[in-house]
Amino acid sequence: MRRNRFSSPTRFIASRLAVDPTGKGMARPVVRIATGGVAVGIAMIILSWSVVRGFQQEVQELVVGFGSHVRVVAPEQGRAQQTAPFEASAIDTARILAIPGVRHIQQFGQIPGILQVDDQVKGVVFKGFGADFDREFFGRRVVEGRLPNFGSTTTAAATSTSAAPNNDLLIGATTAGKLGLALDQKIRIYLADSRGGVRPRVFKICGLYATGLQEFDASFVFGDLQQVADLSGWDSTQTGGYEILLDDYDSIWAAQDSIFFNVPFGLDVQSITEQHPELFNWLSMLDMNVELIIALMVFIAIINLASAMLIIMLERARSIGLLKAIGMTDRPLITIFIRLAGRIFMQGMLWGNAVGLGLALLQRETGWVKLDASSYYLSEVPMLIQWRQLLAIEAAVLLVCVLVMALPAMYVARIDPVRALKFD
Repeated sequence: MRRNRFSSPTRFIASRLAVDPTGKGMARPVVRIATGGVAVGIAMIILSWSVVRGFQQEVQELVVGFGSHVRVVAPEQGRAQQTAPFEASAIDTARILAIPGVRHIQQFGQIPGILQVDDQVKGVVFKGFGADFDREFFGRRVVEGRLPNFGSTTTAAATSTSAAPNNDLLIGATTAGKLGLALDQKIRIYLADSRGGVRPRVFKICGLYATGLQEFDASFVFGDLQQVADLSGWDSTQTGGYEILLDDYDSIWAAQDSIFFNVPFGLDVQSITEQHPELFNWLSMLDMNVELIIALMVFIAIINLASAMLIIMLERARSIGLLKAIGMTDRPLITIFIRLAGRIFMQGMLWGNAVGLGLALLQRETGWVKLDASSYYLSEVPMLIQWRQLLAIEAAVLLVCVLVMALPAMYVARIDPVRALKFD
């Protein structure tokens, strides 16, 4: 026996309420507008999340590149520019490297100085490294020339005061441009010594670097750690500190705790966030901007969907009245309209993902949208696409929007079948 095509109320409603809105009448453009609103919202969520996360990651990488994720220094160091010495053998570098997440460890030392070029002077921080220096970060930031040939010190042995330090100097391209300096030019820097005075040192510019962090580029110059040791009066067993690089920025706090328990009591273990709290507090505040954008986009999507549903219900009031007259209850009607809202949202989500991810991938691969590095630290808009996080956000947005659609869907309960069927 052939089954009546209207024996299932859900199938009947789908044919009258779900299919009709895409046909003739007012509902079709309304559905398109609602779908477009959802698509724009999803695209904006993807782009804003990817831009902010990319910006945070790039700036974090730049700041860490100038220092490290974690450093071990003398307790009196604090945030002073001149490092205080301690015994290099106090740190068991093998134990530090064995900590999960630790990628590299290197010695360093720094002292303030004054760079003099003719009648021009500029305050700088001279930061010295040994042969154990990790060249990955600055190797990608050298715009002209080369990195210095750092001394013969290693993390297993302290600096040797018998070895003559080289006079190679890596200087910021911005500083070089302002002072009229060129590659291979010799310059004089007056550096602080152990007696509280200053002593001149002549260096040869071997390379120019640029990171986009103008404040850091203009302040730091890099050379041999032995220069710092000689001027500071360290003996052959002392060092200025250890910088520890990690595999992942998010593991800083766990690694810092582990490092703290593997260094002698009295030495200070500082994370990069403690060294530059104002910068990292600013980066964390960017999360609030993303949350605000997501909330606004969700609100817009809800308004679009609710408006579309109410217009569809008003346009199909006679069909709803007919269904209620033949015995259909409000609950299945409400369920159908919630499903209809979910379908509209899913269509908008597909378009939004296509546009948002397409633009994000295009920017990541080509960098066609540029930035002023002097204002934004970066030369192009960064993109970090975190697939799991984006999937979780979209799933949460979908759930919220569909659940909220239960409120406008309840309008069908107010439709009187007698009044709806009375007027055509």
